[in-house]
Amino acid sequence: MEWNTLQTIHFSDDMKKKVTEIGEYLKKQTYFTNENMNRSRIIAILVEVFYELFVENNSRTQFQNRLNELKKIKPKDNEKLLRDISQIRQMQDIQALITLANY
Repeated sequence: MEWNTLQTIHFSDDMKKKVTEIGEYLKKQTYFTNENMNRSRIIAILVEVFYELFVENNSRTQFQNRLNELKKIKPKDNEKLLRDISQIRQMQDIQALITLANY
């Protein structure tokens, strides 16, 4: 499948409301203080998170089973996940800097 850089996404009113609420949630997070939280960035974050949680390390697990696993996680587990996501983000930033340095 070929993709253009610019894509059009059609949302129902309910999905539009959810994306707006997600954007408001993300704007409140100190993790994203230096970022412009526009719709494109919100969708990019959703894709990155979905990929990390469902595809990257769990490609053999059925969607519903993985979703149930994630729903069972306790608040203390959530803190660990947030730390792990933060570490992944830092590694991605470092990797981007190394890539830029190689040019």
